[in-house]
Amino acid sequence: MSDFRIFATIALLIMLWLLRDRAAWRALGRGLSGRAGRLPLFRRLLQITLLAALVLLLSGLSRPMTGGTMSGYWLIAHLLAAPVFAVVFLKMVFFTAAQHQTAEDETALVRAVVLQNRRDLRALFTPALRLRLLYWLAVSLATLTMVTAGLRLFAFGDTATQVSLAGWHRYAAVLFFLAAAGYLRRAVKE
Repeated sequence: MSDFRIFATIALLIMLWLLRDRAAWRALGRGLSGRAGRLPLFRRLLQITLLAALVLLLSGLSRPMTGGTMSGYWLIAHLLAAPVFAVVFLKMVFFTAAQHQTAEDETALVRAVVLQNRRDLRALFTPALRLRLLYWLAVSLATLTMVTAGLRLFAFGDTATQVSLAGWHRYAAVLFFLAAAGYLRRAVKE
């Protein structure tokens, strides 16, 4: 079994463990059915983002997990869903990024901890800050996944560079789904 298959299997198990609550599955169901959020445009963007992410997850992991390479209909589905996910996900980030900026009281707390040289860093990780960290981690991993996929489309570097970009793409994509599951779990808890 290859390293990526072991990593992806462990990540999928962790993702399922994170989404073990009914509330998380209900939130995903509301998002997929278009009943989440207040604005109709936001609901539609969320629905398209979740559908494209589901297609990317299924098509991206189906063949590598069974030992083959992605080809045929799986590759076509992946290549069709990828730009849709990229564009709609970036629009979702524009809608939700303002909610995930650090507040003044959190900035003051970080300054106080750093200035006092306190060893108790648990004070920094409030539930709201954890939610923000998971959000920005998911956004940065999605961006890394998109950049590596975009660089692979062009003749960038030699064959070894292309192979390493494919590896970065795979690992960043799996970590993105893991961070997104953690974000969903944390958002449902609050």
